[in-house]
Amino acid sequence: MEDTKIHLQDKRKTVFVNIRGNREGLQTNLVNLLDYLSTNQPTDEYTHKLQHRVLEMRDDTEWRENYMTWEMKLDERYETGHKGGGEGGRTMQTDKKEA
Repeated sequence: MEDTKIHLQDKRKTVFVNIRGNREGLQTNLVNLLDYLSTNQPTDEYTHKLQHRVLEMRDDTEWRENYMTWEMKLDERYETGHKGGGEGGRTMQTDKKEA
């Protein structure tokens, strides 16, 4: 059940998946992915590759540092754009009132 009053405020798109939900009608590869997310045990070629890549990235401290730096820069740009957009919007409203 969705609670629309919860706002995470972390600027991300978040999808909640019930990995133990009804799987009727789902494709086999999606069922395998849900099983992997539930058990952390790969069951097909894709989930084996996924697990291998996750382990590689987990152990790659340089990649993690670069990713975190990139994410921080995106957050700074978002905040700058958000502030600038708000100020621009106020200017446009003032201009319309004066016209």
